[in-house]
Amino acid sequence: MEMELRKKVSGVQASTALLLISAAVLSIFSLYMWQKYVIMSDRRVVWSAVENALGADGVQFVVDDSTDGVVQRATTTLDFIGDLGSEVRSEFKDDSIDSVIRTVSTKTEDFLYYERNDNTKTPQLKELEGVWVDIGTEGQTESKTLADTFTNGSLVLAGNLSGSDRKKLIKQMQADKLYVVQGITKSERIDGKEFRTYKVKLSSTAYNKALKSYFSAIGLDEASSQVQLDGSPDLNPIIEIAIDMKSRAIVGTGYPDIASTGARVYSQWDKKYTFDLPMTTISGEELQKRTESIYTQTE
Repeated sequence: MEMELRKKVSGVQASTALLLISAAVLSIFSLYMWQKYVIMSDRRVVWSAVENALGADGVQFVVDDSTDGVVQRATTTLDFIGDLGSEVRSEFKDDSIDSVIRTVSTKTEDFLYYERNDNTKTPQLKELEGVWVDIGTEGQTESKTLADTFTNGSLVLAGNLSGSDRKKLIKQMQADKLYVVQGITKSERIDGKEFRTYKVKLSSTAYNKALKSYFSAIGLDEASSQVQLDGSPDLNPIIEIAIDMKSRAIVGTGYPDIASTGARVYSQWDKKYTFDLPMTTISGEELQKRTESIYTQTE
């Protein structure tokens, strides 16, 4: 009797152990499947990165279209905290020209600054170095240059929208199928970080609709009112979006791919930027007079 009882107890213990092992295996398998098919699904990754871009303090990106013997690079910095602001640092260098020009914009003002202006064919142009030019339109209440800098050539919108505005815009973009993920074109590991590049179909009609809502959400109402939604055909270009898989930060965008001319390389997400603004400026008309005078002297 005692032996039978021991056998029964041992059988129960074995069954319990098997159940625990089975439960552990099932839990691990379920976690793996969740990560593979839900958290790591292509669509979820891309939309997560798009949403993160709309909740950033600021960002910097570079467009480098340099070729052999010619440097042509633009570094754009955007600040979304407090008063909106942007700076574009444009570099150009070839056999005769070596120039760096900065364009700085706030919500209501636009300035141009000659950081470097070397020209072997017209050396007098160096006189413009250190000059700040007010390039805003007289009486403007909202900078068109700022709106253009925020969005021109942008395949992904960036900003610091409130939580409710961000969710509302993402919901609109998803309903309109602004991005339809086609799949992964590249996966690589750099310095221990995993990056994936996704092929995505973009809807131009949905993008314009999102752009209108985006401008309104960040307080650029004039820019929002100028976005036309009617009369334009819906174009569906295939683009590429590169993403840091850990942070879900966008690291690159390009059309038709991230190796093409005009492709953007993003860095320094979620950082607040400040920009130098001039104490004194000259007008666009004065700049034109000075430039014409320089060229007249060289004739």
